Amino acid sequence: MSQKKPKKKALFERTSARTDTMLNWWGHPRTKFFLYSEAFKKAAQRLLVATPLVPGDDIDACPVVFLYRHALELSLKDIILAGDELKRSAGKPLSDTEKLFKNHDLDGMLSQINQIFAEVGWHRDSVIEDIENAVRELNEVDRGSDAFRYPVNKKGESSISHRFAFDLKKFGYRMDSVLEFLGGASDGLKAAAEACQEGWQHESP
Repeated sequence: MSQKKPKKKALFERTSARTDTMLNWWGHPRTKFFLYSEAFKKAAQRLLVATPLVPGDDIDACPVVFLYRHALELSLKDIILAGDELKRSAGKPLSDTEKLFKNHDLDGMLSQINQIFAEVGWHRDSVIEDIENAVRELNEVDRGSDAFRYPVNKKGESSISHRFAFDLKKFGYRMDSVLEFLGGASDGLKAAAEACQEGWQHESP
């Protein structure tokens, strides 16, 4: 029985160690959600600058919104995972990461994050409320992370409402602010988890 020879790679071909792109070289992928979020945010920002704003029908806005929405989802998951590290240090039950990795519902993630903020003593204020409102508004429009990727949903119906209009530049500006806040929250949780871990190590005999 003859064996088939492996096909020559046409897309992911390696050429030079000096110029090739390498992904996941660091290992520990669960700790890299923030880096992925930043990458998608930067891509959205660059695309937004390069996208001419044409009044009326402008499908070019869809990739911009999707990239921002995906950056937001990654950032929310990053915070939940950072909260898990803090819980682990305190010996508390962790979140259901298997469900988290399959989920795209931003509102459900927001509920988990509010619990994490409460546990670390971060009180709700007008800034957090504004962030929540922005996340929930986007979730209402695109709960499954597909409204701006396909013209129709799984039922064959329109992904977004008829004549759905908005200011794309303002959307990008607002999303930048939301992602900046969430990035700071993630840093704070990770620092708190490290402090707990260091304190536990010092207390150990």
